[in-house]
Amino acid sequence: MNRTLTTILSIATLAGTAAASSPTGFAFSSERLAYTGSLTKYATLADAQAGTNVVAGPTSIPNRGTGDAFDTPNRDLGLFFASNAPSYSNDQAIALTAWYFTTNPNPTGSGVINGWGNPNNSNTGFMQMFDADASSVATQSAAFSNFNGTEYTDFTFNSSITNALGADEFSRLWPAPTIGGAANISGGDFLSLDINIVFSGLNGTEVAPGIIEANVDPTSVSGTITGIFQNTSTADPSQNGFYTIDYTVNLDSWVFGNQASLAPGSIGYEPSFFVTVPTPASAALLGMAGLAAARRRRA
Repeated sequence: MNRTLTTILSIATLAGTAAASSPTGFAFSSERLAYTGSLTKYATLADAQAGTNVVAGPTSIPNRGTGDAFDTPNRDLGLFFASNAPSYSNDQAIALTAWYFTTNPNPTGSGVINGWGNPNNSNTGFMQMFDADASSVATQSAAFSNFNGTEYTDFTFNSSITNALGADEFSRLWPAPTIGGAANISGGDFLSLDINIVFSGLNGTEVAPGIIEANVDPTSVSGTITGIFQNTSTADPSQNGFYTIDYTVNLDSWVFGNQASLAPGSIGYEPSFFVTVPTPASAALLGMAGLAAARRRRA
């Protein structure tokens, strides 16, 4: 899969679009995140749903090894979502391990190998849910909140994805507790995937009537990624089964800390952006609505 992920939206075009003529929607992109957590394997979907008759696990994402350069259980996370966003041709829902960065050039001397030389180029701890048209999204919401009189500092995103197995989807997950292995042992379908994250430390401002934009990486984050994945690999049927994931999102991102050292010719780190296009409202009403929504969520 090539990475055409962070060209989701033309901010300049969006900022010049009046909310009155635009659908309600949002778009955001962030490579600032990481995750850690565990997986549990079951023989049947019913067992996975009930949490009974465990086959293996829970297995935590391991460190790559104390002798490796990346002694960490964290895996970098890229999130790229859009829904009814002006100036973007289609919706999309993408959540994946950010495998496409490297500090190491190709040892043959020809460019770089994406993912070669960072903590993500392995099935161990890997996840990928790529839905090019967001057709697997059951419900989702995105909203700015915590208006401080000048800007919105929080962005809350909730998404529930089911049956990510259509023609426009591609899914993979680490078949724990197997360590390493070829990519084709980790293929299958996300029967469910729930992403619930609050990004904080943002600078969301109304750049046009009803359009709120933040163009900065978050300074703190809280949230989880949970779900059920069915491994349907034919390369190694012993990996088949139903895996539940329980991941916690954090900011311990390898690529963020190493962005200045990325190898020439590799994919560069791109700062986050967040945009919402709510129903038309005045700035004052938007501020009051944001504060009220924040209070309701915290009640």
